[in-house]
Amino acid sequence: MTLTDLGNIGETIGGIAVLVTLAYLALQIRQNTRTMRAASHHSANQLGVQINLALGSNPEVARVLMKGAMETPAPEPHEQLMFHLLMRANFSGAEDFYIQAREGLLEPEMWESRRRSMQRYLHQPGVRTWWERNRDIFSADFAAEFSREK
Repeated sequence: MTLTDLGNIGETIGGIAVLVTLAYLALQIRQNTRTMRAASHHSANQLGVQINLALGSNPEVARVLMKGAMETPAPEPHEQLMFHLLMRANFSGAEDFYIQAREGLLEPEMWESRRRSMQRYLHQPGVRTWWERNRDIFSADFAAEFSREK
């Protein structure tokens, strides 16, 4: 066996090693993508749970939410502020779902579910009024999702 033959064998082995390495990296990237999507799904779900707990576990918060949703605006200044902060938190959470779904980190069904939930909020006169006054604090494409549906 000549030195050239040994060189050719080395190149072949090196080429095979590169292919094996590329295949391994492709598997790792696929696994990492699945892990990232699962983490995003979990994070989005936890955000929804936290918002629901905050809204449902405190009678004063629930009262202000119901009052603010029905009346335009809530009569007391502290209730107006509380309602504003509740709506901002809720719509900010929805915007997070929207962005993650748009970037491919969250399944589209998760965003669609949240979009329908937010659309139900917007059927309340106080929420609709709040949205019309405050939609400009959110990204334009997110705001457009709800501004065209009346």
